[in-house]
Amino acid sequence: MRKILPLLLALSLGVAAAPNSATFLVGYPETDADRAFEVLGGVSGSTWLEGKKAVATANMNYTSFWNINGKLAGSSRGSAKESYGTPCEDTYGVKLASRPAVKNWMIATNASWNLRPRAVTILPNNNPTYRAVVFEYLEKLGLKNPEVNITSLVKTDLDNDKQDEIIIAATRVERNGLFPAANAKQGDYSVLLVRKVVAGKVQTFSLGEEVHLKAMTEADIEAGKQNNPDIWDLVNVLDLNGDGKLEVLYFNAIYEDSATFAVQWDGKKFVKRLVSGCGV
Repeated sequence: MRKILPLLLALSLGVAAAPNSATFLVGYPETDADRAFEVLGGVSGSTWLEGKKAVATANMNYTSFWNINGKLAGSSRGSAKESYGTPCEDTYGVKLASRPAVKNWMIATNASWNLRPRAVTILPNNNPTYRAVVFEYLEKLGLKNPEVNITSLVKTDLDNDKQDEIIIAATRVERNGLFPAANAKQGDYSVLLVRKVVAGKVQTFSLGEEVHLKAMTEADIEAGKQNNPDIWDLVNVLDLNGDGKLEVLYFNAIYEDSATFAVQWDGKKFVKRLVSGCGV
């Protein structure tokens, strides 16, 4: 009875429940049903957990799936996480017993909270206002008369300050599936931008950018120089740690190396919280 009384007293005083905890898996946009979901990482209360430390045990139940459009129907039990092995020993995969068809990027999780506490609105990629924003941004990076190709355009209030942010992904690079081709051409680029109001002024924050002002030449090849382009794709916008604010998830790849990131606005800048991948 002596051991029980302190517990009963704590409950009667309204002591906070156990901290939020969850694991997050990334499903790549493909139709291969046998491919494992990658362990992006997890959270335990206010602590972010890399894939190596995230809990992903056999028969763990992943209760929700999310793509950029929102929550999908279904849940699934997973295998214990397994390392991808050399040279990606710290990257892990989980095989799921069932899942929705993976046509776009997908996040699987066992989080108990709503990962979309506010609307995430997908805007048309041909929006003239944001095409102009990308055009001007690329010109400032040195590209003359850039060919604007927006691949994702999203509006949402990331930090619940009643001001919407605009997330813009734009890429002009030859690709082999998810990955960029080996050599960039003149005028190639990839940028991932967030337009945010700070202190009453609209600012543009770059989560990733690269422009190619010239193409690879024979002389470059003979000299052993590489001109492999990076690309950045928007994966999702979700509240990963249950604090009511949204993280931006994105994919970065160069030739044969890639990684998925989750970044969080800390009041002054975007900070990387989770990273999973190999080589980037």
